Amino acid sequence: MSELVIVGGFGSGKTATGVNILRKLMAANRAVGPGAQYAIVSSSLSQLKHATLSTFEGSFSGATGHDGAIWRNPAMADWSYQRHIAHTVSGETLAWASGHDGARSLEGGEFVAGMGDEEALWLPEASRRFRERLRQVGYPLRCLVTVFTPQPGRNLHALHERYSDLT
Repeated sequence: MSELVIVGGFGSGKTATGVNILRKLMAANRAVGPGAQYAIVSSSLSQLKHATLSTFEGSFSGATGHDGAIWRNPAMADWSYQRHIAHTVSGETLAWASGHDGARSLEGGEFVAGMGDEEALWLPEASRRFRERLRQVGYPLRCLVTVFTPQPGRNLHALHERYSDLT
């Protein structure tokens, strides 16, 4: 599985780039057949709902030519903020979780690809759970997309610790 790390400043388009890559992975894997599962994890429930998921909604709606709420999009079979899950009419599943609560809503899932927003701000068990759950096989494009804003302190330290062996 590949891992793509996107680092940039506030407002630089990291989240939009990450969700667009995830949406394109969904489209590319669709040719293999239904059943692929995808995950999105953000630093907090507020960040998840107001930034990461709303960016995904815009990307998905734009790609499907729908102008309106995602739960009314004809390409979306069901979308539930409460259950942290959505299903497309093409058979894909999208699950989301907060890194602040350890990404517990991903427990039990097996995902082809995922997008992580500000991973350094998650609890350690969220990072572990996110990576462990990316294990669904049978699809050609398997990828983890992680976006970071480098900030002094815990965030920059976590970025350095995780990716210090990359050149």
